[in-house]
Amino acid sequence: MFNLQIHYAIGWILAFITGLAVVYGANYSAFLKSGEEKTQVEHVMYSGFHRFCWGLACAWVVFACVKGYGGKELWTKNTLTFKTFFKIYIIQK
Repeated sequence: MFNLQIHYAIGWILAFITGLAVVYGANYSAFLKSGEEKTQVEHVMYSGFHRFCWGLACAWVVFACVKGYGGKELWTKNTLTFKTFFKIYIIQK
């Protein structure tokens, strides 16, 4: 059981890092290279893999939640519901 929990923890860490890399990876050159443009190779690598990696990160969240490793049950039941998202939708309008 403990070994399985380590696998799920590693999965969450990888999904979190992957999600951050996808979201902030498009503009990393502004942070690291003092505003230089990305090279063509960097642009092609990001454009080629960012959707696939984002899909993997989202798929991990769904998989882990279905298997019961999505965090506290109360949190997932209260926030990951249609009712909550509908409230957010109404507030945004």
